[in-house]
Amino acid sequence: MWQRDFKGSSGVFSLQLDGASAETVDRALDGLKTFAIGASWGGTRSIIAPIRIAHDRHVMSKSETTTYLRISIGLENIDDLWADLQRILRALRQ
Repeated sequence: MWQRDFKGSSGVFSLQLDGASAETVDRALDGLKTFAIGASWGGTRSIIAPIRIAHDRHVMSKSETTTYLRISIGLENIDDLWADLQRILRALRQ
């Protein structure tokens, strides 16, 4: 996927979370230590924004609301960022 979708450099990307309830996503984001929750892109601070798009506002047909995580990578320590992302992914699997 990386080779196909990422041509050049960018610190902003999104993840589609199929099947994750709003409560599960919120709980996962509660564990963040390095990322902030917000909607400012391209700055020096790493930010995550949960975006919930209802099926009637989505190009592809979905039976319910789809959640995306919009992620902007800043200048924090890479190990701290990876640890936060791993915490989120573990929490989403539970």
